[in-house]
Amino acid sequence: MASYDGQIRAFDYSKNLVSTTMAHTAPITSLCVISSDESIYTVSSSSQDLTAHITQIHLDASTSSKVLASLHLHTSTVSSISSNNTGTHPLTSSWDYLIGLWDINIPAADEVPEPVLNERDRKNCRRIENSTSTRQKVSLLLLKSHVGRDGKPASCGFDSMVRLWNTEYDVCAHTITNSHQTVTGAYDGVVRMWDVRRTKGAVATFRVWEGKQKVLSVDWRRGIMGVGREGGLDGRKVSEGGGVSAVR
Repeated sequence: MASYDGQIRAFDYSKNLVSTTMAHTAPITSLCVISSDESIYTVSSSSQDLTAHITQIHLDASTSSKVLASLHLHTSTVSSISSNNTGTHPLTSSWDYLIGLWDINIPAADEVPEPVLNERDRKNCRRIENSTSTRQKVSLLLLKSHVGRDGKPASCGFDSMVRLWNTEYDVCAHTITNSHQTVTGAYDGVVRMWDVRRTKGAVATFRVWEGKQKVLSVDWRRGIMGVGREGGLDGRKVSEGGGVSAVR
């Protein structure tokens, strides 16, 4: 269980506390299990301290849990972290509009320099478990797209789908997928077409209308893309190669 106090706690099936680890210096926003082996669990967590961590949790009280690596990329709250089904590549998302792809290999030395703190900040920082052995990692890949926030939260996963969520009822309101390709839109007014086999950037990027009107929703079925905006709906013919033309 991840907590607002920056700690990760483990409980047994009788609801007894068996392990407590100070993992972050600020509230934890998300946690996922990477791997488990009897009494040892490796988890990844994200936090408002602008980092994500890979932590090894020992359920055996005779062995101390510890933070193995600190993942450094984001300049704002890391809102979520998830992993593929084999646990080899975590994904982080942040309020800085970036998505980071990572591996779980622990480097022999820090890959980013230690931040310089003044005496006041140093005294106010919470102590991380075994922080002297924690290695600082950089991401394998950086994904950057929209520059505006949407009113509806969106999630993307290794199943090649983008989902829009209704936070009022806690249900998925919309699922966007098209084989290996998908489309996204946001408040910056830009629609982007992606291919999950190509990670360097969008296959196509375009604005459906002039001005700064926000994209409220997108859908793509049978070669036709529908784009909902403030005050109207627009349609486009889209080929899998990225060609876009107006619907006549």
